[in-house]
Amino acid sequence: MTLELVGPQALTGASVAKAWGSALGREASYGGDDVAAFEAQMARYGPAWLAYDMRLMMAGIQKFGMQAAEGTVERLQSIPGRTLRTYETFVREATANA
Repeated sequence: MTLELVGPQALTGASVAKAWGSALGREASYGGDDVAAFEAQMARYGPAWLAYDMRLMMAGIQKFGMQAAEGTVERLQSIPGRTLRTYETFVREATANA
């Protein structure tokens, strides 16, 4: 069985940065869409082949997005019997004791 990892709304780099900035009470900015710079940075900490593969994956995500199959959110909500948390709620909970 495959279980998709999704939430109740689509996220962007800017919306994720806004959620963290709001929760932390300071500005957080999205690093941008430069996948070549991402690969270069990642290659400093791991194997070059992995950095290259990650760059290709990130470029594909930027181009095509990552959308769950139709009905996935509803199916996942039926498991615990409640609505899924928003990303903003997760960030607030993750930073509550910070």
